[in-house]
Parts: sequence; C-alpha cells; structure tokens
Amino acid sequence: MRLWPAGTILVPKSGASTVLNNRVRLAEPAYASSHLATVRARPGTDEAFLYHLLCNLDARLLMGNAGYPSISLADLGAAPIAVPPLSEQRSIAEALDRVEEAVTDAGKLITATEELRDALRHELLTTGLPHSERERERERERERRVASPDEPECQRTIGGIPRSWRIRRLGDLCHPPQYGASAPARPFDPSLPRYVRITDITDDGRIRFGGARSADPSLVTGYELRDGDLLFARSGTVGRTFLYRDSDGPCVYAGYLIRFRVRSKFLSSRFLAVWTHSHFYRRWVASMLRTGAQPNINATEYASLQVPVPPLFEQRAIVGVMDRLDAALRQARAMQHALMSFRTALSSHLFRRDTNAVLRPGR
Repeated sequence: MRLWPAGTILVPKSGASTVLNNRVRLAEPAYASSHLATVRARPGTDEAFLYHLLCNLDARLLMGNAGYPSISLADLGAAPIAVPPLSEQRSIAEALDRVEEAVTDAGKLITATEELRDALRHELLTTGLPHSERERERERERERRVASPDEPECQRTIGGIPRSWRIRRLGDLCHPPQYGASAPARPFDPSLPRYVRITDITDDGRIRFGGARSADPSLVTGYELRDGDLLFARSGTVGRTFLYRDSDGPCVYAGYLIRFRVRSKFLSSRFLAVWTHSHFYRRWVASMLRTGAQPNINATEYASLQVPVPPLFEQRAIVGVMDRLDAALRQARAMQHALMSFRTALSSHLFRRDTNAVLRPGR
C-alpha cells in the first residue's frame, strides 16, 4: 500500500457512497482504501482550490451505469474543468475555506452544547437541584394532603437518585397506553395531519423536518396527538421517545409507536420526556429487549417502567434548565444550516454547473 501525503484529496469511486459526493483532504499522511480515488494537485494548481472544485463535481455525471454506482479513474481524470489563474484559484479557495471553517466551528459548538446538556441532565437526575432536603419535605407534605391512592409507591430499585424522590410505575401515572394506527402513509399534505412514524423521530427526541408523510383523517380517528403526549417506539429503534407539543402542528401516530398520556397531577410530561433520555432509562431498555429476530418492548412492559417523581417545583426547574439548553442547540443547528446553505450557494456561483459538462468556464 502507498502512504499518501497530507493534502491528498480522497474521492469515493465505488459503492453507494459514490453518489454522496463527499470529499476529504488528508490532514496527515494515511493509506487509502481501493474504493477511494486519490487526487493530488500539480504545480500551478492550488491544492485547496482543487479540493473545493472536486466538492462541486457531481460523480453521477461520470457514471456509465446508474444501477452500479462507480466511476473509473480514467473518467475522473478526463472530466473537463475550468481552471482560472493561480491567483484567482487562491482567492476562491480562501473564501470557501473561511466558510468551511465557520461550518466546522458551528459543528463544534453543537457537539459541546450536546455534551453539556447530557452532563447536566445526568447531574440533575442523579443529585437533583442544589437545595436543602427540608424544602423537598415541605413540598412532599403539601402533596400528601392531596395524594391519589391509585398511585402506589414502588419498591425502590432505582439507585443513584435522591432518597426523597418517589418511585412510581409509568402505568400508574398515565392513562392506559394506546398503540398507533395501522393506516397507510400518504404523501405529505399540509391540509392533512402529519403521520408520525418511528423513522420521523431522532435519537434525541426531535421530529425530523424531511420526509414528512400524512394520513387520511378518516382512517386515524382517535390517534390524534395532544400536547404532552409521549410516544415510545416498541420495535426497530426500541426505546426512542418523542414528546408532542402543539407547536408541532396537527399530528397522528403510526403503528410500532405507543402513546402514554400523563394523568397524575404530580408528574410533568416534560420531566418524563427528560427522564427517557437518561442513562437510567437506557439501561432499563437494554435489560428489557428481547433476543428474538425483532427486539421489542410492548405496552405492558413500558407500563412497568419505574419513574422517579421529584416534587413538582423540582421537576419544573430541571425541565427549565434542559429547555434552555435545547433552545441553545436549536440556535446552533440553525446557524450551521444557514452556513451550509451559504456554502452551497457560494460554491454554485464560483463553480457553475452545466448539463453538458462537469464544470463550465466563466464567473
């Protein structure tokens, strides 16, 4: 194998990744798989410019057979490109490098905020808020006066949480769970309710913007979501959850999801959603997964989940902290998305595309 120097550009040339048009510049010497083409700049060609130019080279225009995604080294080498003078190459590369750095910095900000959110969530769900136990006991005494007899205390099996937090079964805190509808999905129509499926939910409990589908209202009566409904995935990505809010717009939910609707006056559905992203919950899901061909957790098993119930003021405070971090994450993601859109627009302007050639001369 050949050790390629730093600055070498890698271009996927076989397999499904070919059509993704991803490109990489080696930051340090490395070996390359045979599925990658290696490209180096000759004297008179700026290395950074060549990288950005290749990022705008659509591999699909070089494929001989769309059913078998691959490009040959000969076709890649013969691709017609427009090469401006070296000084202009450097100016173009410098502008695009700055945008690329901004996109990278936004990604680092997102990662750092996610790590902070996860660390704070773990701390708050392990030790609670930094206040005295006396304050918790006063709140508990107020709650005992209106306690509901159909919310029995569970035998404590969750370790590592404040002793004063109550433990309840999810099924005792919620209305009877309900499985999702079996109606077929339809192309998305803003005049119809959105059809929430497992694939529409991210690992951190958000709903995806892309790939939305709708459902025929006459086939999903009774499956309309209300603010505070929590959906649990029962198969596939088992344990994934989504807390519905009115701001998500009219939605119904599909099969393989189970709805739990909180009925207890002592539990916030938003706190429950935070809990389902804790390491306690993840451990429980791992212990419940079946070993069959299709791992799943059914409604009865989810109802047996033990949930800690801090005093309501503490639940609200924990949710408030997590909401502020989630807002910071949304802002950082929006910034990254805007920068990526600007990068695409700027690249398209600097490297004009043509249907008859890979890149066309001109500015």
